[in-house]
Amino acid sequence: MKHMTQGRIIWREANAFLETLYVETYGDYVPATLEINGTVYHPKSAADVVRLHVEDTPVLGDWIAVYRTFISNLPNFSSYATIVSPAIRDAIADAILGTDCRLDAIVARLGRGEALQKAVRELAEPIRISTERKDGVVWQRSVKGFAQGLEWLAGLEALYPTPAAWVGEQIGEQTCGAVEGERMWAFAETIFKRRGRAKLGLMGPAITVNFLKDMGLLPFVKPDTFTMRIIGALHGETKEKGTFLEMIRCANDADIWPRAFDRALWLIGSGKFHYLPDDMYRNAAGKGEARIAAFAAHVRSSGPTPDDNPPPHTVQL
Repeated sequence: MKHMTQGRIIWREANAFLETLYVETYGDYVPATLEINGTVYHPKSAADVVRLHVEDTPVLGDWIAVYRTFISNLPNFSSYATIVSPAIRDAIADAILGTDCRLDAIVARLGRGEALQKAVRELAEPIRISTERKDGVVWQRSVKGFAQGLEWLAGLEALYPTPAAWVGEQIGEQTCGAVEGERMWAFAETIFKRRGRAKLGLMGPAITVNFLKDMGLLPFVKPDTFTMRIIGALHGETKEKGTFLEMIRCANDADIWPRAFDRALWLIGSGKFHYLPDDMYRNAAGKGEARIAAFAAHVRSSGPTPDDNPPPHTVQL
């Protein structure tokens, strides 16, 4: 078992590493504004730009918003990206949702089961054709997934007035710095372990926790290629659940929300400061593997500072 580097050290070094990476990629460029999740910010420095990319948490919305998030996550596998791009998914969501403001109204309009899948396919097919994408198994599975998710979330909508009520029943009131990792994973299991007719075909563990994270749930992280490589390099953990729990442990140690910790590690691996204006945006130089190796080596060579190990509280007698 590798020595467990303190989460607060990893967090401190991740932010420093990202600031250096940003300056190496963009020099002294700081955009006048950054629009993130509908809010406009005015960064003053490279550190501000990094912070805004790390703390980009969306707001947990209504059931319609959750279904849009579901569609945006469902085909979120690298091998699917060229077939079901974000733009295509947004267009498909618009077509399925129409002007209805409740999911049960959409299901009542389109049908259930195979009828719903057929209706979703008919709505999505013109969008696929207009983009000149080739048809295939991936597309058919994605369309089936869109229908399955709609029916599943409509069922939850009938039980809970808001997504927040559903989430609150599942995970309770979590506190920054004291997130219950096992409880978060157990909630995710209620989604990706559905079986039989209730099974959500493309919702594996990683996609499920990413869906919950993108909904705006701060206690969640995603064990993906980049985060698993970093945690593996530092702590030897290589499994999805183990990486998930270790990232939450590190975030708790750093007294931050796990989602921000996840974002920092992902940005190191991807090198994508993707909220920058299109005319300025570019990937950081080099490969993700090299950046991850460099970051891991830097963390291993860094010792704690007084802030990492504050003295114990004393009581005046």
